[in-house]
Parts: sequence; C-alpha cells; structure tokens
Amino acid sequence: MMGQTNAIEEIDNSRMSLVNYTMLYDAGNECSDLTGGYQFYSYPTYGTAVYGTKNTADIEIGGSTGDSNCHKNCYTKNKINLTGYVGFGINQQTLNKTHLVAGFITTQPSYSTNIWVPSGTIEGVTVATTGTIEGGDKKEVNCSNFTLNDSYYFAFTNYNKLSTRASFYSKIYYAFLYKSDDWQTLANLAGITANSIDDILTNSATLLANKEAVEFMIYNCTGEFMAKAVTSNTFLTALNNSEYKTKIYANKHWTKFLNMVA
Repeated sequence: MMGQTNAIEEIDNSRMSLVNYTMLYDAGNECSDLTGGYQFYSYPTYGTAVYGTKNTADIEIGGSTGDSNCHKNCYTKNKINLTGYVGFGINQQTLNKTHLVAGFITTQPSYSTNIWVPSGTIEGVTVATTGTIEGGDKKEVNCSNFTLNDSYYFAFTNYNKLSTRASFYSKIYYAFLYKSDDWQTLANLAGITANSIDDILTNSATLLANKEAVEFMIYNCTGEFMAKAVTSNTFLTALNNSEYKTKIYANKHWTKFLNMVA
C-alpha cells in the first residue's frame, strides 16, 4: 500500500519511555542527590576501623597486601525509599578471590558494626551475592528480587577469600533498582505463550522479529524485563541478529543497560 511504513520505523526515540528503574550509581555523580554520595569504612581483623568518604566517581573498596581477612564496607549517606521497587542489580568487578555482598541496611554501620554476613543477608534482608569471582576483568550484572516497603541505606561489602595476604577489591560500575513491567502484554503482542519473563526470553528470536512487540518493549519494559534481558545470552544473541537492533540501541534506557554487559 502506498505510503505505508513499518511500525518500527515510526519509533521516535526522543519520545518519553515508561522509566521503571532508578540508578543508585552510574559511573559518576548523577545519583548523588538520591544517595547523598557514598561513605566507607574498613574493619581489619587486627587494628582500628578507618572511616572516609568515597567520591561517587570511583566506587571502589579494597585492601592492600597487608589487609588479610579485612572487611571493606561502603554505604549511601541517604536512605532510599524502596516502595514500588521489586528488585535491584549491580554490575561489578573484583580482583582475586574477593567475595562481594550487596543489599540494604536499616542503620548506617558504626565502629562496632560488621555488615559482612556470609549467608547473603544484611540485617535480615535477603540480598544478592555475586559469589567468588576470580580475576580482575570479569564484570557481571547480578539481580535480586525483594519485597520491601520502607527506606534503607544501600550498602556493599567485600572480603578477602584468599588465605594469603593478597590485594583485593570490589568495584561498582552500576547499581540500580527496578520496578515491574507489563510483560504479559509484551508476550501477547509477540504471540508468545508465557507464564514468566523467562518464558519470553526463551523465545527472544520470536519477540525481536515482531515490530509491534519491539516497540512496546522499548517504551514500556524498562524495568525488570530489561534487567533480565541484558543478562540473557539467548536474548543478546537474538538482539544481535534482529533487524531492529539499531532502533533498540537508539533508546537511551536500553543503551544504558546493554552497555553494562558490553
């Protein structure tokens, strides 16, 4: 038909998206109004705790070769209201056998507070744990679902898992909260029978071949679906082969999250 255009070509990426995430940290100072910046303290096995303020342009906590079995903790100055959010994720890098735990705490750590909890909880709140990551070049996005309706400090801590006194650190590249997305409508538009987001991601090639579904995804699925999609190899492979790849990358929210795993 004359004058007909593909629906995907009509997408204007300057259009407002339904933003279903909030950044707690994003390689700079843009989140400082929300978090108040980050504070840290170290708690050596032997010695006196050391306090300080971290520049939000460099969220890194670590230890030198003399800090065997030393806890390193970092936390926001402001409490974050988690009402309406369903989970959070972090993208981090670690050196040597550093174990990182991230989550939310009700009170800021003090001299006598050790927020390291090997079971993966901080003050009773279940959090995401990265496990042990060896090597300094690996970056991951780890997401955890939760149901909280209060304000908390965002905190993370690392621990030297080596028996030797080797240098270790954890560095945060991104930290974010996310809300629920209308993934049921997305599945219906793509013609996918789904009981969960995982069912949609299993059929990523079908999703990313559907113009109407892709448009809905770009503007309405910028929370839990986007966070899970960028951690799915099936989705990323289908995205790379999709004729709509350029349009998806043109959206600033999808670009932000896709760059976390680039």
